[in-house]
Amino acid sequence: MTGRLLTALAAAAVALAAAASARCGQAPAAERRPSPDGAEATRPARPAPAAGERSSAKPGHGYLFTMENPGPRARVGRAWGASEGMALVEAGGKWGFIDTHGEVVIRPQYDWASDFFEGLAWVQVGQKCGYINRRGEMVIEPRFERASCFRDGLAWVKTGGRWGCIDREGRLVIPAVFADVASFSEGLAAVKIGGRWGYVSRRGRMVIHPRFDHAWSFTGGLARVELGGSWGYVNAKGKTVWSGGRSDVPVVIVLRRMKATEKVGPAEE
Repeated sequence: MTGRLLTALAAAAVALAAAASARCGQAPAAERRPSPDGAEATRPARPAPAAGERSSAKPGHGYLFTMENPGPRARVGRAWGASEGMALVEAGGKWGFIDTHGEVVIRPQYDWASDFFEGLAWVQVGQKCGYINRRGEMVIEPRFERASCFRDGLAWVKTGGRWGCIDREGRLVIPAVFADVASFSEGLAAVKIGGRWGYVSRRGRMVIHPRFDHAWSFTGGLARVELGGSWGYVNAKGKTVWSGGRSDVPVVIVLRRMKATEKVGPAEE
């Protein structure tokens, strides 16, 4: 495959990448590495590009890019969609970042990495995760087993086999006591402890006592939950406002039915 064709593919993917959701926007348990297609999965590793080198293609979701000056020293890797003006790039089995012009600004050197959120990205070095800034400086040293992106100044991290929350200084502000967690949404996050799911506030207070078999993030003042095989929605105070037994009813339908029947008002905040 020629460099010109690779460039054309990547350029065509820019529009798709702009519409795609940036990685690391979901709960830590939902974060996954992008899976190369079968043909590219067997491609031999190539040398990683150095900072300051330039790609002949802009970032695109899952598309190949080639470095300039093709030939025996040509470098081939993958670029993903941009977040905060930076796009993940993989080369030689390592991850780094390019800008929207294809400039390599952080040399591929990490075993794994996330998109940038709030100016920080988590990176994996060996078996530990830490955080870098947009200049590639390690601002929170790798010491966590797993990590997630920052949202409103907080990020979930896994240490000692349990999840807790850190601030931008790397201080643990919510103790690492949870078996699983979901991202904060509308001020609350679903957490699993003692085999049950509940909800904590950004200060770590257990707002809704753990009692659910499964729980999802809040949207429009409601969160979908499951208990004993029955599905329903609770408001931010943990009150069940609708129960229909089905798991595929979106929150907007629930709100419409609540308004139509006028038996239950809007979710309390």
